[in-house]
Amino acid sequence: MGITLNTTQSIFIQNSLKRTGNELQKAQERLSTGLKINRASDNPSGSAIAQSFERGIRGMAAAQGNVQQGMAQLETMNDAVTSMIDLVNQYRELAVEAANGTVSNFAPFTSGATAVMTEVTRISDVTEFNGNNLLNGSIASQTLQVGWGTSSANQITLSGIFADSDSTALSLSGITSQATAVTAITNADAAIATLNNRLSSIGNYQGILNNQLNLLESTQANYAAAQSTIRDADVAEESANLTKFQVLQQAGSAMLLQANQMPAIGLSLITG
Repeated sequence: MGITLNTTQSIFIQNSLKRTGNELQKAQERLSTGLKINRASDNPSGSAIAQSFERGIRGMAAAQGNVQQGMAQLETMNDAVTSMIDLVNQYRELAVEAANGTVSNFAPFTSGATAVMTEVTRISDVTEFNGNNLLNGSIASQTLQVGWGTSSANQITLSGIFADSDSTALSLSGITSQATAVTAITNADAAIATLNNRLSSIGNYQGILNNQLNLLESTQANYAAAQSTIRDADVAEESANLTKFQVLQQAGSAMLLQANQMPAIGLSLITG
């Protein structure tokens, strides 16, 4: 290679060093953040797709919370209705005993039936979730947002489980005689059937919500995996790039030093 006074070679090396420095900085940034896309300019289309996945991931996380709240509410109702069924069975037992012709004193049966009916009504009045009373008939239906979109497929409507369930609504009456005891048995059977049907409906909704929760969790995981392939940095690849550009930077710096010395050597030849 000839010796000249021209600094063009030095300029070329400087430009190469700048490019190497940019690539080195990019590798360092990706390793420090764990992301291959740190700004939209890194990959415009990939950034848009990753953001779309992010919206879905976060939306599904919120929807999972909604579903879990719905399941907790249904579990509250399940426990309350189960307690009511137990109470009505106690009421029926009292009625069966009182219907026997050998009974002459109905006072214990009257007080026992009254205590049961009072407790059934109390449970109906106090069973609530997040401020909503669930068993006094104040709610006709309830729509849960179980998806992250706006279509009807993202909603599940609970209905037929919020009817008033106090002792009057269940047609439970006092036991004061053999005749009223017989009537109480019939009414108890009807009340138990009503509550069992409601318990069955609650169980069906619990199954639906559990399936939806599983679907959301699976879909969210798939979204996260897809987003990762676009956005997350390959640590092994970026580590290799870091080493590569560090070596290139060191070599470029050495070559720049040599290139900058060439004009001085040429000048020394001229000046003797």
